[in-house]
Amino acid sequence: MDPWIGAGSVSAWVVPGVIFLVVIVACALGLLWIRSEHLETLHAVPLFSGLSRRELMSVLRSTSGVGYERGGELVKEGETGKGFFVLTKGTAAVSVGGTQVDTIGPGSYFGEMAVLDGGPRTATITATGQVFVLHLAPATLSRILDTYPTIARQIDDELTRRLASAGEQVAPADRVDRARLADLSERLRKARNPDWAPAPDAKGRWLGLSKLFARGT
Repeated sequence: MDPWIGAGSVSAWVVPGVIFLVVIVACALGLLWIRSEHLETLHAVPLFSGLSRRELMSVLRSTSGVGYERGGELVKEGETGKGFFVLTKGTAAVSVGGTQVDTIGPGSYFGEMAVLDGGPRTATITATGQVFVLHLAPATLSRILDTYPTIARQIDDELTRRLASAGEQVAPADRVDRARLADLSERLRKARNPDWAPAPDAKGRWLGLSKLFARGT
C-alpha cells in the first residue's frame, strides 16, 4: 500500500475532526460568555441583586431570550399579559399616549406591575435598533416569587419606594405575598407611576458583579 495514500486518508479525517472540535469549543466559550453577560445584567437589576449566583442561574434558566429589530414593539400600551422583561442589549423608546417619554437601555426592566395586578401596560416600548431581552412569562414570575422570598421582598421595596416618590406612605409588612404586591401595584397605577425602570449606573453594575462572584455559589 502506498504510504502517501494512507497519509492522505488520515488527513481527510483528521482535518475535519479538528475543525469540528474547534467549532464546538468556540460555541461552548460563546455560550459561557453569553451566560456570564446575562448573569451580570440580571444581578444589576435591583429585584435580583440579593440573590446568590446559584439562584441567579436558576432564574436565568427560567427565562427565554427574544430579539427585536428596529421598530418592533416589545409591549404595547393598554395590552395585558406577555410578562416581565429585562433588556440586555440595545435601546428602546418608551411612549405614553403616543408621546415618547423615556429611553431605556441594557439593565432596564419592565412589566412587573402588569404581571402582579393583571392590569394593562402603562406604556408602549419600541426597539430603536436591534434589541435583545430576557423574558419571564407571568406564571414563571409568579412561581419565582413563591420560590425566592428575597425577590418578593425586593419588589415590595421597589414598589414602596415608587409610592413614596408619588407622595404615598406604605406601612412595612412582616410578610410579603403576591396579594400585597398586587395591592401596591394597583395603588401605583392610581398614582400614574410608570411600569418600567431604567438601568442602574455602570459603576453600580460592576461593583455588584464583583460581589456576586466573590460570594460564589
